[in-house]
Amino acid sequence: MADYKEYIAYMDETGHAGDDNQHFCGMAGFLATSDSWTVLDRKWKQTLNRFRVDYMHMKEYAHSKGVFTGWKGDESKRKAFYSELLSHLREIRAIPFGSIVSLDGYRKLSDEDKVLFTEPYLRSLADCVGIPAARLEEMSPEIKYSVVFSEQAEFRHKASKVHELFRAMYRIGERMKYPSFDNMMDLVPLQAADMIAYELHREFGRQVFSPEQKPRYGYPQFKRMAERTWPWLPFYFHTENEINRFVSYMRRELDKMGLGTDFSETWRQFYADNREIPKLDLPLPIRR
Repeated sequence: MADYKEYIAYMDETGHAGDDNQHFCGMAGFLATSDSWTVLDRKWKQTLNRFRVDYMHMKEYAHSKGVFTGWKGDESKRKAFYSELLSHLREIRAIPFGSIVSLDGYRKLSDEDKVLFTEPYLRSLADCVGIPAARLEEMSPEIKYSVVFSEQAEFRHKASKVHELFRAMYRIGERMKYPSFDNMMDLVPLQAADMIAYELHREFGRQVFSPEQKPRYGYPQFKRMAERTWPWLPFYFHTENEINRFVSYMRRELDKMGLGTDFSETWRQFYADNREIPKLDLPLPIRR
């Protein structure tokens, strides 16, 4: 991967943690250079114009609603459109990543253990900021890292706090710019992030509830893109078992440090803006 001055990660959320009917929530997106995103913007918009739609939004596309009204049943057109957008992402070698959390598993935790795991969106958010950062932290110090989220007021504050956390604790932090937010309908890279967030959400659901079924068309495409651009698969699916293992690990580590349940109060105060994170210089704790 050549050294460029700026890499930008665009991310979008999926699912709603506060909805009791939802089984999963999370976040996903792509990392690429600013120059590559400029190329994608031009090619993506050419495809939109050719298919006479103003944007790509998976919830509308999947159900042939909104700008995709009238596409229902026309599978050749639907696949041609989707495949062409994927080809643009492959051409710029956009690097995919994502993190989906089982809300069913999270809801079974005690209140104390929920704090140890952190809120589901926060877990996915930290994963999705950290995965690209892990890719960039050993690169030239001149490399800058920017994060752009789809505009969602409910986690704007949390995203800012995660940025503060990364800047304080990890080596890559000094090169991270303050996160920004934009409208997915207006910004092409966020439409790409919406695509992969939707597909990872659906794939996790398939693995949990109907593993005998084949994956949707989109997921294997994104998986192959990841395998071409990452040395490890950057898709985290936090199952109920993995959530429990993580909580057990955190309990052991906190006991070793003599923190115990005091960690819960530290975490709450940090997110209430009443406590600062100590300045450290740590490598990112990203699983590979």
